[in-house]
Amino acid sequence: MQTLLQASFVLHAQAYRENNALLDVFTQELGRVRVIARDIRKPKSSLKSLLQPFSPVLLSWIGKGDLVTLTTAEAAAPAIYLTGNALISGMYLNELLVRLLGQHVAYPELFTDYQQVLRQLQSNTQLDITLRSFEKKLLHALGYGLVLDVDTEQRPIRPEVYYKLDPFHGLLLTDEMDASSNRYYFVGSSLLALAQDRYDSTEQRRDAKRLMRLVLDAHLNGYRLKSRELWLDGKAH
Repeated sequence: MQTLLQASFVLHAQAYRENNALLDVFTQELGRVRVIARDIRKPKSSLKSLLQPFSPVLLSWIGKGDLVTLTTAEAAAPAIYLTGNALISGMYLNELLVRLLGQHVAYPELFTDYQQVLRQLQSNTQLDITLRSFEKKLLHALGYGLVLDVDTEQRPIRPEVYYKLDPFHGLLLTDEMDASSNRYYFVGSSLLALAQDRYDSTEQRRDAKRLMRLVLDAHLNGYRLKSRELWLDGKAH
């Protein structure tokens, strides 16, 4: 079976049998696909520089199932160059996509969101806000969209009240904080701000980061993201 000219981004690459590489790619029409790129690690390979993260490419391959073989690749647009913390942020998003996207499941809107977030990262400003917005879109695409304006009893969130986060079920109204698990508690004003993509204060940005990390970690099933260890100042991840 042959698949032609799929708009794609390389998310991750690893050595595979002699001069080959195994690529995780995010495609517009087919979602995440695992592709063997043969002879890409040879010194004279023209594909090595093309098949880099953050470079929009058109890929063709043969085969079916969980592993297919690359036949052609060409640039679809100029590469998106990221540096410093923006580069680490892009690596973080790629790692999330590799770990959370199912194979051969289409996420066309998320693919567009991914293209946009890479261009936003190029500005290298307000990286934490850029990441929070994409994390929310990713969870929504996976069917785990956050409900932050009502609690589990469908009562409106009150700005002055604390709520306990259950990553899989939502927000529970609470009368007191349990010191042994206080990282799961959030004040209503921060929850409402995140629901509206508002980050007006340091507290709101800090709470948004903490909440998104708790939810994502729950869906990662204990997997520790390597890109988080690379972060230079710890503010965005």
